[in-house]
Amino acid sequence: MFKYFNVLLVINILIIASCIKEKSILDSDSGSGKLTIKTDQIIYLWQQSEKNKLIVIQGELQNNSTKIYYSKVGDSWGGAELLLFAINSAGRLEKLNTSDNKWYESELLGMLIEGPKLIPVEPSKNYAINATLYADCNKEETGKFRLRIDYYNSADKAEETAPFCDYSNIFEIRAE
Repeated sequence: MFKYFNVLLVINILIIASCIKEKSILDSDSGSGKLTIKTDQIIYLWQQSEKNKLIVIQGELQNNSTKIYYSKVGDSWGGAELLLFAINSAGRLEKLNTSDNKWYESELLGMLIEGPKLIPVEPSKNYAINATLYADCNKEETGKFRLRIDYYNSADKAEETAPFCDYSNIFEIRAE
């Protein structure tokens, strides 16, 4: 009797375990949901430039709320209609590590000459975004990536408070 009970118990445990779906990083990390980032493409290829390889990711950011938020990104020398994602700014690039299914910040983004500025992201307004990626000729990364933007409730508290963040769609970078 106990033998059959143990077999039934093991079968039930296996059935329950097979019904539990492991939550993938691709299904989570939806962010705060106040800003939407959408890239123009879902597949990008490395292109050869004079000195190295590069990719220019373009897209759009929209504030879906009724509140002004603030983010430290490049503003294209005062033209805040174009937001630049770069190293040492709140506009970041993340790569999916397929071995542990986690996102890690990538160092492929270029630098801002004038540095990031605190930019107001106004409600119901669309902003063009640009993220230029650089790679040494023999170090071009491929895989799944996404853009992330960190932002704040207040311009006064931008240094003190933990930021909100939102993510773009996932896109793929392939070799040339």
